[in-house]
Amino acid sequence: MRRAWRIGIIAGGLLYSLILWHQQSVNLTASRHDQQQIVATAVNNSNEHSDQHSDTQIAGVKRDLAGVSKHSDQQIDSIRTDLKGSMVAVTGLISKTTGDLNSAIAKVGKPDPPERARLRFSLRGDGNVDVAKSPLVAYALKPDTAGVFSVDFTFQNVSQATASKIDFWISICTDCIYSAEPSNFEKPSGMNEHMRHRFLPGILNPGVTIETTTILVKPIKPLPWFDIAFKYSCETCGSISDPQTARILALNEWHGPIVRPTPIK
Repeated sequence: MRRAWRIGIIAGGLLYSLILWHQQSVNLTASRHDQQQIVATAVNNSNEHSDQHSDTQIAGVKRDLAGVSKHSDQQIDSIRTDLKGSMVAVTGLISKTTGDLNSAIAKVGKPDPPERARLRFSLRGDGNVDVAKSPLVAYALKPDTAGVFSVDFTFQNVSQATASKIDFWISICTDCIYSAEPSNFEKPSGMNEHMRHRFLPGILNPGVTIETTTILVKPIKPLPWFDIAFKYSCETCGSISDPQTARILALNEWHGPIVRPTPIK
């Protein structure tokens, strides 16, 4: 009996142990399944959340990139506008600088041209004449008994340049003749009958007046007046000057009609 009892107790213990082991196996399997479900759910939720978050982040990034791109385009347009304005300003500055440089370079080594000598003609009259300020261009004269007028004239260098090697010419009206050839004058072949020439080989400094020159003029018919003309050229004067004219008012006792003189040509 004792052996049977012992065997029964051992068998019962084994059976109980088997039942417990099976129960633990079932519980362990269920726990593993639950854990797998939990892990799968967590993973799915995590993936969904990650996808949503990623989509949100990607959308935000896209919006940010769009904003940055728009801002960059605006900045680029602004920079382009500034660059265009700067290029226009620089181009204008370069053009002005180039013009100023060309003007300055053109002046380098090219001094202003020297002043030309200028001569001023005047009747002498009573001798008290300021040729530079008030040249005498009209004077009343009485002829001698032969109808000859003794006309005194002079000229002055009224410039600041020295006049050198002076040629000058005197012309009388076409209704007049020279009663005598003027001293130191000449009439080259082919020269007008009413014109005479003289050459002064030296120089005439600024402000200097030549000595009084006299010509004897005789009208060939009654004239209330007649003109004489003066023109000149010199080494420092340039081209031949325009004529300077003076008028002699005739104080005579002609009998018969008075006619107007022919102008000097």
